[in-house]
Formats: sequence, structure tokens, C-alpha cells
Amino acid sequence: SKVQMSLRKETIEGFRLCKISGQLEEVLLAEKLVQEQVEEFLSAEIDKSGQEHSWQAKHQETQMETKMLVPARRAGDVIGKEGSELKRIRESCGVGLQVLHQEETPHCPGERVVILKGGLAARQAALASVLQLAFPPGSRSAVELRLLVLRKDARALIGQQGRNLKAIRDHCGVEVKVDADEVQGERLVTATGPLHDILAASTLVLESWLPASRAALEAKAGGESPAVPAAEVAA
Repeated sequence: SKVQMSLRKETIEGFRLCKISGQLEEVLLAEKLVQEQVEEFLSAEIDKSGQEHSWQAKHQETQMETKMLVPARRAGDVIGKEGSELKRIRESCGVGLQVLHQEETPHCPGERVVILKGGLAARQAALASVLQLAFPPGSRSAVELRLLVLRKDARALIGQQGRNLKAIRDHCGVEVKVDADEVQGERLVTATGPLHDILAASTLVLESWLPASRAALEAKAGGESPAVPAAEVAA
């Protein structure tokens, strides 16, 4: 992909800063490739150490779902002519993607439920593509992230005394809110702001549901923040 990438030599609390610069779609693709390389390396290290191979855990992670809400009036832009945009996202991100009909989700009036299924990096890239279609550049309205999450995932996202939500706000500049009310076993997670900040926040939200990534987020909330891979998007 046509991006510029740099990796700092310095290590801060076990993390090294990876900076990716370029056009948004190219940055997201590069981030996905980096994530895949890291996952392959970690799997190889597990095998070398003689521990039980984590194939089942990895397979389970690729079957994870993310449910997001988009305004019903923008659903046509997300779907595309004859499903062209859905096809593009599925193929470019390697993700399962489905837009439910409104009659299937009467508890979400005025919105359509979009289901993403796949590995973490694939879902992150697909979520970014959907948000760009639902809130195109030049749109007067701010980008709004709306996710439906299970009770246990909501607890993991909030963290002890809300520390994880505070860490996301401090690092991304947007406030992520979790509704107290539960509907059909799910709670609503929302955040509003510029596209770049919302994408950064959504990345941390999705990572908060994986034990290893959640530990890094909790480390951020605990005080001095470790460096994490960052993407710079050209205007």
C-alpha cells in the first residue's frame, strides 16, 4: 500500500510506536496487514515455547461479531447500488457483512443494524469503511459511532470505576458513553466527533473485548500511557 511507515526503536512499557501516514483507506489497509503480522508472530512464539497452540482461540476471534447502527436514511449509501459497497467492503476487508432490515430490529427505530463478522483487524477496517459511507467527507453532521454490545463487553469497556472510558477519552479526544439501559441483552455505546478521532476511539473500543488488548488499555488508564500504533490520515 502507498503509505509511509516508521517504527520507533524506543520501548515504553513493552510498546513501540508505529506511525502510518497516508490516505485513509491505505492507512487502514496497512494497519490491517501490520495486525496480521503481529498475530502470526505471536502464534509462532506460542508454538516455540511449547505451549498449547491457540488455534481454537484464534478461530473464535475470527468469528466475533460487531453490531453497529447507521441512520436508516444513509443505509442506501452503505449498501450501494445492487449491494456494490457491501461487496467491496467484504472483499477489501475480509469480513462478513450484513445489513438487517428495519422490521428485524423494531427496537432500533430510524436506524439499520450492520453486523460485522471476522477478526479484529478486519472488523476495525470494515467499521471505518461503513462510517465513511454513512458520514461522507463534507457532511455537515459529525460522525456518530453507535454500537450494540453484550453486557459483559460493556463491563469490560467501562473498566473499574470507568477508568477505561476515561483512558479512551484522554487518548482520542472523544467521550465514549455506555447506556445504562439494556435492550434484548445489549447496551448502546455511543461517541460523536471528527472521523479521525472516532476511528481511533472505535479501535480501542473493539480491542477492549480481547484480554491482551484490554490489559494495554488498562495500563493506559493506570497512569503513564504506553505508546500504541498510531495512524495519521492525510486531509
